[in-house]
Amino acid sequence: MTTEQRIVTENETFEIEIETMAYGGSGLGKHDNQVVFVPYTIPGEVLEAAITDARGRIAFGKGVRLLDASADRV
Repeated sequence: MTTEQRIVTENETFEIEIETMAYGGSGLGKHDNQVVFVPYTIPGEVLEAAITDARGRIAFGKGVRLLDASADRV
């Protein structure tokens, strides 16, 4: 049995929770088993994001709207 994984494409917005920080300062979250790097975010934040560049199971995004800020944001 195979399981299809839906990959988010460019210009599609989605909700994502940032789980950890990645090398270089971007926040890292997962959406539908795709790793998404979003700059200017920190762990614990929930935001609406859009893909700017997709490379297979790894994508780079931008924040469109902050839905829930982290308690650590100053």
